[in-house]
Amino acid sequence: MAMNINGASRCTMREAAGIIQKLIPKAEIHLGDGCWHLDRQGPWDTSESERQLGYTPSHTLESGV
Repeated sequence: MAMNINGASRCTMREAAGIIQKLIPKAEIHLGDGCWHLDRQGPWDTSESERQLGYTPSHTLESGV
């Protein structure tokens, strides 16, 4: 069985890069055209990991970085 383990919210790659750039101003981040479909996924269902493992997200991307 596979489980999705992630945070409670989602963001695009560009939004994630913005968060990292804000927290680490000297970071050099270059985003190309990439795979557009990976930036448009809906939220992942984490209910199975919550039920079986008791996992609930406790950090945002920003607080985790």
